[in-house]
Amino acid sequence: MATITMSLRVTAPERAPAHVSIGRRHFVIGRPIEFDDASPHVAALEYALGAVGGEVVNGLREFARRPIARGRKPMNTREIAHAKVAAMVGAARDLRGRS
Repeated sequence: MATITMSLRVTAPERAPAHVSIGRRHFVIGRPIEFDDASPHVAALEYALGAVGGEVVNGLREFARRPIARGRKPMNTREIAHAKVAAMVGAARDLRGRS
């Protein structure tokens, strides 16, 4: 099995958004929590929620593609979309409850 090495570098010049480099990817992260739609940068919380949502959806999609085993029927596109919406609504409710 090949070893994968990943490097992470985060720099935050004074009064500027954080610049992140991980592997060959680079992106800018704005303030930790930003409620201004006109903000030029994606907030750190938005990246985190997007990452969790992406993992849930991609995991469900991969699970749905698996062949039928032990009586489980494959999920269709509508079921996957419903699970995705339910996950996002749950995350939004959690955020509102903690504010």
